[in-house]
Amino acid sequence: ILYLSLRAWHATDSLCRAPARTVQLLNNHSPITVATHCPHCEHKTMITFRQATHSDALFIAQGFHTAMLMSDTPESRIRLFAEKICMRDDVLYSAPNTTIVEVDGKPAGMITAYDGSRYSDMRRVTMALVKEHMGIDLSDMEDESEAGEYYLDSLAVLPEYRGRGLGRMLLKHQIDEGLRRGLNVTLAVDPVNTNAQRLYRDLGFVDMRDIYIFGHTYWKWVIPAMK
Repeated sequence: ILYLSLRAWHATDSLCRAPARTVQLLNNHSPITVATHCPHCEHKTMITFRQATHSDALFIAQGFHTAMLMSDTPESRIRLFAEKICMRDDVLYSAPNTTIVEVDGKPAGMITAYDGSRYSDMRRVTMALVKEHMGIDLSDMEDESEAGEYYLDSLAVLPEYRGRGLGRMLLKHQIDEGLRRGLNVTLAVDPVNTNAQRLYRDLGFVDMRDIYIFGHTYWKWVIPAMK
């Protein structure tokens, strides 16, 4: 589920807020760096988008828990999730499925997305590991994705980097990637998260259907593939 909390996005903080330009990752996943300049203080910020690696497993685990509004989970549990799940390539929350955005060389956010045709196999492995190592049984939830879709699963931006357009840039890249593949781009929306809904509408998502996942009913939205 892509559950982006936007409450803090427009809050002021001490970071320079240079306007970010939308960039595209290369098809071979080579890192892309773009420089932005603040018109007020002349500070130059380097924003880099890159494919995650196994060394990012803990950051992926932290991002997933943040996206699920579970950031208060004990660190030992998050580290266990990283070790037993995010270090693997055959699970939903893996490095191959994740793009990292860095600001001045420091990880600032991430998005996990994948082809829905791979969902069933990855879910089976992921949920078995979650039950074995985390003690959580999610076997009764609906499938989040299916063949013909490119599913935006988890998005998180660290609090100190919010309000700079990084989340929108990550979303836009993955939307473009899904459409480039000729797939419907989908995500799950919390019915009470009106800020996220406005962002998704602005990016082109429309209603699809209700979906019951992680013990709650969400809205599944879609950007249809271009024919």
